[in-house]
Amino acid sequence: MHIEEVGESSNVESTLMQEETFEKSECTDISGIKPNIEPVIGMGFESIDDAWEFYKTFGKVKGFPVVKSTSVKNGEGCIRSYKFTCARAGKCNSISEKPLRPQATIKCGCQAKLVLRLDCLVGYVISLLNLEHNHELKPEFARHFCCNRFINSGVKNQIDLLDQSGIRLCKSYDICVNEAGGHENMTCSQKDCRNLIDKLRSARLGEGDAVVILKYFIKMGSQGLGFYLSVDIDDTGHLTILFWADGRSR
Repeated sequence: MHIEEVGESSNVESTLMQEETFEKSECTDISGIKPNIEPVIGMGFESIDDAWEFYKTFGKVKGFPVVKSTSVKNGEGCIRSYKFTCARAGKCNSISEKPLRPQATIKCGCQAKLVLRLDCLVGYVISLLNLEHNHELKPEFARHFCCNRFINSGVKNQIDLLDQSGIRLCKSYDICVNEAGGHENMTCSQKDCRNLIDKLRSARLGEGDAVVILKYFIKMGSQGLGFYLSVDIDDTGHLTILFWADGRSR
């Protein structure tokens, strides 16, 4: 009887020790925003987005860019496997017509990757992991990686407001940099802001503007010979493509 009580006590103590070790290992730390935590096989996440934020933060700390690679769905349409890789994975076949000046690329066949598999208890767990890179890691340049660049709402609103006021982008971007406390605190580049302005300007071109422009060019076509006009308007009435040429230009 005494021996059986000791055995049961040992089993209980063993179970408690395993649970304590599992908690201390922080394998199921869903936040994933801890620089001192490295991914390990079996680490769990509630969703793919949580795993992505974790791997992206890990790549930023170590100094390599990450991308979402491939996913596999089951018969019910749920993602059962998802792979993240280093952005320098694979190789780019140059299509440049000048062999002495090949197309620029960062791809170098890096094999670093993280593979998730669906787990009914946790959500998603790491089933395959490779942390070895065949290139130099540069944490000091991590903020320039595409995966780490984004335009927050404050910068977006300010860039839009200054653009509508007629202020040039270079000056608008300098204002945002000064308010952020330096370039190292900016989460976007000047090129990102330029692309944003292009999208905002296109969105501001409403239905009335498209109709006015179309009427104007129709009037020009009726006044001169050889005038060519081609327009494309989407289902919402917004002008998307416009090309014209007068007789002299043709």
